[in-house]
Amino acid sequence: MGGESLVSDGRPETAARAVSSGLDEQNRPVVRLSGATKTYGQVKAIDQVDLAIRPRELFTLLGPSGSGKSTVLRAIAGLISIDGGSIFIEGEDVRNVPTYRRNIGMVFQSLALFPHMTVFDNIAFPLRMRRQGRQTRQRRARHGPSARYRAAPCA
Repeated sequence: MGGESLVSDGRPETAARAVSSGLDEQNRPVVRLSGATKTYGQVKAIDQVDLAIRPRELFTLLGPSGSGKSTVLRAIAGLISIDGGSIFIEGEDVRNVPTYRRNIGMVFQSLALFPHMTVFDNIAFPLRMRRQGRQTRQRRARHGPSARYRAAPCA
């Protein structure tokens, strides 16, 4: 399946960058993959993937169909396990952390959104299911998951 997005609940918007050494605390990755590998039978879906997603960056994976984009996102979210390498979320190795404890969700491009709801309502719905208050749902659906992050008004 193509066209998925990773949504990190309670974390700033994020984006992929190459892993570098000597990171200061502010540039420390919120999500990091190191040598991540996943095989299905004889097929290597991902092979030695390294990436770092830093706070407040926009995260995008681009590539042709079958290149492993969905596999990477599913591994980060905990929907599949990797065969080798590491996955860190906020510095914690999460390879053995169950999906529901990672506080990460995935939104699929098609068939997973509620067609009768607006974009805003689709974003706010999981927050409602988590019994977040109305003001919190509205703020987070408008401005993103981080209370520190404030989006500029559109012109």
